[in-house]
This record gives sequence, C-alpha cells and structure tokens, in this order.
Amino acid sequence: MKMKKSTDLLQGKGENEEQEWITVKGKHIPVGEKESKEEAVKKFVESHENKTNNAQKEKDEQIDEREQNSENLQKLDKNKPPPDEETEELRKETIQKLVQTLNKVTKIKLQDLVKLMKSFEPVELKIYDKKIAAAFDKYSANKNIYTRGNSTHKGFIFKLDNMKDLPKFIKDSQYTHSKDELGKDSKQHKGVKEWHYFKKEIQIGNEKYDVIINVRDKGSKQYIYEVIFK
Repeated sequence: MKMKKSTDLLQGKGENEEQEWITVKGKHIPVGEKESKEEAVKKFVESHENKTNNAQKEKDEQIDEREQNSENLQKLDKNKPPPDEETEELRKETIQKLVQTLNKVTKIKLQDLVKLMKSFEPVELKIYDKKIAAAFDKYSANKNIYTRGNSTHKGFIFKLDNMKDLPKFIKDSQYTHSKDELGKDSKQHKGVKEWHYFKKEIQIGNEKYDVIINVRDKGSKQYIYEVIFK
C-alpha cells in the first residue's frame, strides 16, 4: 500500500513524498525500492537485534569494568596495612633514620673531642710539696670520651659538653692518696708505677659536681687517666 508523508501514521518518517510501509506488531517498517516485504522485515529485525546486542554488550562491558575496578581496590586495601600498623612502621623508619644520623654526628663529635684532649697542655698538680705535670694521651681520650667510666650519666654528659674547660676543672685539685700499680695486663697499665688521686668541687651555674682525677705515674712522666664527674 502507498501512504503519504503527511499521514498521522507516518508523521516524520522518510524523506520522499511517498514511501511504502508495513506494520508488524506495532512496528512501522519501511519497504525499500526493489525490496520485498519479507526482506524489509528481516532487515529491520536484524538491525534491531544488532542494536540490542550492542547495547547489551556495552552494558556488560561497563559492568565488567566496575567489577574489575572494585576487585583492584579490594586488592589494594588488602595489601595496605591498617592505619595503626602504617603509622607504627613509619614511626620505626623515622626513628631508625634519626638514630643513624645521631650516630654519625656523635662519631664526628667524639673524634673532634679526642683531638681536642690530645692538644691540651699538661696540668700542674701537687703531691704534697712535689709538683707533677700531668699530660693527656690517647688513653686519656679513650677513657674520658668513649666510655662513661665511673662518672654519673649526668656528669659524663656535662664533661663531654664542657671538654674544652677540662684542664681548668683539673687545675688546683687537691691530692688525696696514691696506690701502687697491681700489674694488670693492659696497655694503659704498662710501665705504670703508681696511681695518684685528686679531688675538686666545681660549680657552673646551677650545676655542681665532685671531680675525681686519676693520674698514671710512669716515673719520669705522668698522665691524666680518668676525670670522674659525680
């Protein structure tokens, strides 16, 4: 049958003035020139199925993408440590780096203190009426810088922080007693005949310490061994 474009049934359908149409289950299907109605219906059905399949495929792809994204997020969340563990791990890493830095700085500082102590001039001390010049050597540096020895923790820190004034702290200290060398088998005891002890009380600001000085006497030479701050 022939219908015109202006009819209600075909309003907006086609560009030609006349177009042949067929209606199948409420669907208006155009019949092309030299095309049978069966071919037109088949072409329409295939086109409709393709559109439906493409739409479903696109929808399925979107669903797959969302599921994949969700799965990836779950994997990330599973591998990611809980907030508390993450904070603890970061804290440990920060502390480790800080300790490494402090150890490096401390090593440099202690080496500088060793050089400083070795550069000190001998300090004059008196054993009754006898004067001795107690010098500083590597054993003085090792004993006073690398170990706390008999100093209190607070006293040891004070000594290191005020190392440049150590000769001043030792000077004019009072002799207390002496001891014979017991023959210990160590380098700092080799050649030592006596050990002399001196004491002094110092106060710097609010800091007050009892200072005990231990001197190695090798007969012709004397050396400061340990300066104890308590």
